[in-house]
Amino acid sequence: MPSVLRGEINVGHKLDLGGVRGTSAPAEGGNLMAMMIEIDYAYWKLSKDDRKILFLRHAESLEYKLIADTLELGSEDTARMRQRRALSRLIRKLGGFKPYNDEDLENNNEDSSDNQEQLPKVESETE
Repeated sequence: MPSVLRGEINVGHKLDLGGVRGTSAPAEGGNLMAMMIEIDYAYWKLSKDDRKILFLRHAESLEYKLIADTLELGSEDTARMRQRRALSRLIRKLGGFKPYNDEDLENNNEDSSDNQEQLPKVESETE
C-alpha cells in the first residue's frame, strides 16, 4: 500500500511475489499491477480526511503521536482509531473483509486467552 499511496504504481512489473499465474481473475493470478490500481481507485473514493491519515501512516510511516500533532487530533489514541476506521473504509471499498467459516471462529477461540468470553459452539445438522 505505501507504493500506491506514493504514486509508484508502475513499479509492479519489477516485483515477483510468486503465486499462481494461470487463472483468469487478476486477484487470483498474482497480478500485482491490477491489485495496486484497485487500491488506488478505492483510495481516491475515500474522504479527504481518510486519505490524509492513511497517507501519513502508510506512505510517510509516521508514528501515531506525530500524526496526532500534524492533524491536531489531541491524542495518539484518536489518531490510531481514525486510521483504523479509514483503513476499514478502504477495505470495504475494495470489496470487504475476507469471509470466514464458523470453524475459523472456533479455532480462534481456542487460541485466545482464558479470560475472554468464549463463543457458544453451534452444532451442524450433519452431526
